[in-house]
Amino acid sequence: MSKEKLLASKHFCMMPWVHMHLWPDGKAFPCCIWNSDLPLGSFDEKKSVLDIWNGDQMRELRLNMLNDRPTEGCKRCYLLEEGDNSTITLRKTSMESYSKHWDLVEKTDKPIVVVGSMRPGT
Repeated sequence: MSKEKLLASKHFCMMPWVHMHLWPDGKAFPCCIWNSDLPLGSFDEKKSVLDIWNGDQMRELRLNMLNDRPTEGCKRCYLLEEGDNSTITLRKTSMESYSKHWDLVEKTDKPIVVVGSMRPGT
């Protein structure tokens, strides 16, 4: 699918190519809006953040997005955008802010982290 079609699609998001959201307990997510019951991995002494970044679950997520397939963990953005296309979501914002990193999408094999965030424990 072309860049223009992906950026206009309902399921594509730049976050899995430029961001990973990490919790202090080691859980990893593609963003802070992602369903927290569905971590894409957990880092520890045996599994690094890079292992998760290039792991099967992250790669499957990216491939789903490249094929404009919905993903369970992205439901919050989908629901917010449903019916009211003017709602600003992280998915839409990521495409505006990070589409300049389109080269990472074209290199889906081993992208590099451009942005990171960590949620402090409470």
